[in-house]
Parts: sequence; structure tokens; C-alpha cells
Amino acid sequence: MVDIIKKYHPVAIGEVGLDYHLYTNEEAAGKKEQQKDLLKLEIEMAIEYKLPLILHCRSAWDDYIDILEFYRRDNIRGVSHCFEGGKFYLKKIISLGIYIGYNGLITFNNRLIDIVKETPIESILLETDSPFLAPQPLRGEKNTPKNIRLVARFISKIKEMEFERIAEVTTQNALNLFKLN
Repeated sequence: MVDIIKKYHPVAIGEVGLDYHLYTNEEAAGKKEQQKDLLKLEIEMAIEYKLPLILHCRSAWDDYIDILEFYRRDNIRGVSHCFEGGKFYLKKIISLGIYIGYNGLITFNNRLIDIVKETPIESILLETDSPFLAPQPLRGEKNTPKNIRLVARFISKIKEMEFERIAEVTTQNALNLFKLN
């Protein structure tokens, strides 16, 4: 692994996490344990190499939070990509110092509007999730990075903040997370 790190100079480890969305009851137990074990291994790798994590969670919020909390003392860094959890999970993740990633999903999932309002701008990263999750009014089309402006504009309306301020703070958040400044 050290050779790979030296050769490629990655800025993060990811996308890693837990996704229980499609499992039926009979196959779920073993798959969930396997996913949890792998996530722990990936977090430990991020700690060892001092890299942030691009974290994914779908239908696994309690296990996800439990694992992240276990590593709290290790000061893990990262972003909870494509965040769709509720306010309880939002607060837990922010308390760990992990950024919240928002993409086109927030422009067509009304349940997330209040979650975005609750998220401090200093905790937000903008994402595209290309080629998926194109924001409104482009839903159903192939998503591209240029559409991140639509996500930023949507957040600026929700938070009643200037677009430029959203762009400035979220850009600085990304620079800080990935140590690009």
C-alpha cells in the first residue's frame, strides 16, 4: 500500500461506507458484517496515511454512526457523501468534524430542504455525483461537474445567502478537507 500512496499521491480514500438498501433479510446479516469490517479497515487505512474519507451511507445509519464514533479519538476527516440522513444523523456527523456532501438530490427531494437549512455552511461540501443525480431542471439527464452551480444556487436560496458566499465557503471547505491550499 505504501508504494501505491507514494506513486499516486491520493487526496482521499473513497468512496467507502455502508449500503444496506438492496438486501433481503436472509442475505443481509453476512453482507452487513462484511461491509462493516471493510469500512473499519478503510478508516484505519485513512488514519494511517492521514487521508480524508469519502463516506457513503444508505439505509445503514445506526451502524455507520457507531463505526464513525468508534474512531472519534483518531480525528478522522472526510465527507458524508450524498447525505440523505435526518437531523439526528446530521448532528452526529457534524460533531465528528465530518463534512456533509450535497448534490442534485437536494433539488428534487423535498425531505432534505430542512436538513440543508440546519447544516452550517462551514460543514457543507458541494458534489455532483456525476454522471448521476442531475439537479433540477436537468433531472433524468447525464450529470456533469458544471451542474454544481445549480446545487450551489439551490442552497443559496434555501439558506437565504448570496450565491457567491456559498461558492466561497464551500470551496474553502473542499480545499481544507483535501489539504489543497
